[in-house]
Amino acid sequence: MSLVCSTIEENYAEGTVQLLSDLIQPRFYPPPYITANLLRGILLDPQCADFLALEAYNLLMRAQKYHPADIRTVPWDWELLSSVMAEQNARKLPWEVRCLFMHYVLQVLEDDFQFKLPLRLLNHSIVKAVLSCDEKFRHVRDVINWLLDGAKQSFCNSEDEDMPNKEQNYCFKMLLFLQRMLLLAMEVDRTPTCSSNKISQELFNSLMTTTPCRQLRLLLLNTLESSLLKCKMLELLLDEACCKKRPLPMSFKLLLHFLKTSTLALDPSDGIERWRRWDELLKLVWMLMLSYEEVMTGHLRYSITDRESSTRRPMWTQNDTVTQATVQEAAEVFLSRAVEDLGHVVPPQIQESLSQLQEHLLSISLH
Repeated sequence: MSLVCSTIEENYAEGTVQLLSDLIQPRFYPPPYITANLLRGILLDPQCADFLALEAYNLLMRAQKYHPADIRTVPWDWELLSSVMAEQNARKLPWEVRCLFMHYVLQVLEDDFQFKLPLRLLNHSIVKAVLSCDEKFRHVRDVINWLLDGAKQSFCNSEDEDMPNKEQNYCFKMLLFLQRMLLLAMEVDRTPTCSSNKISQELFNSLMTTTPCRQLRLLLLNTLESSLLKCKMLELLLDEACCKKRPLPMSFKLLLHFLKTSTLALDPSDGIERWRRWDELLKLVWMLMLSYEEVMTGHLRYSITDRESSTRRPMWTQNDTVTQATVQEAAEVFLSRAVEDLGHVVPPQIQESLSQLQEHLLSISLH
């Protein structure tokens, strides 16, 4: 340890990681200043060589595996995370380093969450301290902003032929890490429904202030980790596109109402292919149906601690009971609206998808 301290004092990062690679073992608990130096002094040092940053990350993950951090020993704080994600600092750090750091942060959050969950001690978890929708929603708002920025960059980079595939992959990984953090933020409090309402409304408002883009919307929706959050987001998006509002709670009847009355705006990429907006509408209704089904069958509106021991059957409501006639009527209205807009029949893939939607919806309702 005296040698390690000497290398830290002399700012000899290579010597530090070489010595610590032998020291960090199950029986050796590294002092807080060791992990702090690995994190702040090596991994997040813009002047650090790539191989040393990777070594520091591996040592941090090894220390986390053998000695998981808790609220007292966590070596990072929100200020550091915000600094790394800030645009001016993001330019100084390579995408790879930012992804390594975010992966480590997420690992610390998830390990502590999973350890506290069976003990019913989530109120004492790191997630509760930094990502609670009840107590730290400004941090959740930060994650949402980073998520949207990451989605835009991932979307823009996918169209940039000069952007290396490696950097595109890191950009997408960061998007997935942030989606995972949103899931933890939603689950840590006792009321996931209230948390999902807050997060979805904030995400929806932020999304609506940007230039409408189908690829961006679908990227965000497809990477959402929580079916409860996805269900609420889709409900907000389809309600926004609905020309006839109807005061119904989320249910299969509301889903059919969206199918009959919602119309999405044309996307700049559509050109003369107007059918694409009807294809997207059908995709969104499909996603809403599947996510709502998972919310009900998985009891996702209950807190995660109560959900684990739940053996009750899904509590469908009267608004979830739909007949073959009402489903057929909604499908016909959808088709007639699409044909009127296009001036010709819809493509076969849309008709096939609509038929499968009807079959699946009826199988759930009848069950």
